[in-house]
Amino acid sequence: MHQKSKTSHAAPFAWFELGLLLALAPLLLLPGRLLPIGWHPLLLGLIVLLRVTHLVVLRTPWPSSPLDLSTLLVVASLPMAIFISVDKPLSWSVAGYIVLGIALFFALANWPSTPHTPMKLFWLMMAMAGAMLLAGLSV
Repeated sequence: MHQKSKTSHAAPFAWFELGLLLALAPLLLLPGRLLPIGWHPLLLGLIVLLRVTHLVVLRTPWPSSPLDLSTLLVVASLPMAIFISVDKPLSWSVAGYIVLGIALFFALANWPSTPHTPMKLFWLMMAMAGAMLLAGLSV
């Protein structure tokens, strides 16, 4: 019974999670242009709250993968890196890039069709990385 209720919530939550991340992406990828940089802590908190909501709704905060421990260490080190940083606005914008990338990875890894076609996730992430590279070169 529990497994059935988990899967019945998975697809709508996957759409919600990905839609919210895609809506927040321009705000985080263009710091200071669409919103002041002072909003970055709130946006990052919203993404963290999304992960907590994922834990509550689906009872699985992370997909089981070899990246779990390293990702957790990166996210855990971000507050310390921001705290000791000399340039706080730049640190918040870099933290936004990191957290958005990690959140997009886990949102796509938790997509209902990903376990059946994991190479689609790989190629999608490669395409997103290429698009972000081209966007960064044009700025």
